[in-house]
Amino acid sequence: MEAEQDNWDELINRVAEGLTEQIRREYYQHYLHIARNLSSPSEKLVYIYLALFQPQTLSTLRRGLGLHENTVIKALRSLREKDRIQRDDEYLWWIK
Repeated sequence: MEAEQDNWDELINRVAEGLTEQIRREYYQHYLHIARNLSSPSEKLVYIYLALFQPQTLSTLRRGLGLHENTVIKALRSLREKDRIQRDDEYLWWIK
C-alpha cells in the first residue's frame, strides 16, 4: 500500500513540475509577443525588464537597465499611453 502511495506522489510531483514549466513558458511568451509589437528598442527593453522584475521604480529601472533617465521616462510614458503598464500610488511601475 505504501509503495502505491509513493508512486502516486511521484506521479503528482512530475505532473505539477510539468504544469509549472508550461505555465512559466506561456507567461513569458505572452509578454514577448507584446514586446515584439512595441515600436522602440527602449520600450521593448523596459517592458521585458518589468515583466521579469516588477514592480520597479524609475530609479531601479534606470540603474537595472543602465539607461539614461530621459530614455526610461520616454519609454514609460509611451508604454503607459499604450496601456501596457501602470504606476501605483507608491510610484511603482507594473505590467498590465
